[in-house]
Parts: sequence; C-alpha cells; structure tokens
Amino acid sequence: MGEFVFDPRVFILPPFKQCPRCGCEECFGVLMIGGTQYTRRCRECWYDEQFSLPEISETVVYLDQMAGISSNGSMCSARCRC
Repeated sequence: MGEFVFDPRVFILPPFKQCPRCGCEECFGVLMIGGTQYTRRCRECWYDEQFSLPEISETVVYLDQMAGISSNGSMCSARCRC
C-alpha cells in the first residue's frame, strides 16, 4: 500500500485573493469562519489574517412547508378556516 501524504492546504478554500505578504496571486483563501470573524491564509507562505464579519441586520423566518395547506390538500386562502 502507498504512503499517505496529508496536505493541510486542502483546508484553505476560495475565494482566493492576492497575499498581502508574499504577493502570490490567487493564494490567500478562507481558512475558517466562526463566531464574529473569519481567517484567511496564504497557501504559499502561510501568512494569516483575521477579519470581522458584518453585524447581522436581518431576521430570517422559517415557515413549515405544510403551513397553509388544509386537510384535503388544497392551499388555504387568507380567509380560510381549516
């Protein structure tokens, strides 16, 4: 069986930008995202930098896919009393 070689660069994901330290084009990608910040790392020189994520300004409401469907399977109107 062949030897397994692990390359940690597989965790550095797009979108890629130019590295501010070594200048490598398309090497400075996203390493991790969490909490209120994300980290970019260069695939060549391993320079990393943390950036703040923007504040959340919207509320998302998830609706059940079956909401508004009556017992006979037809869609209810706003005036429906199911």
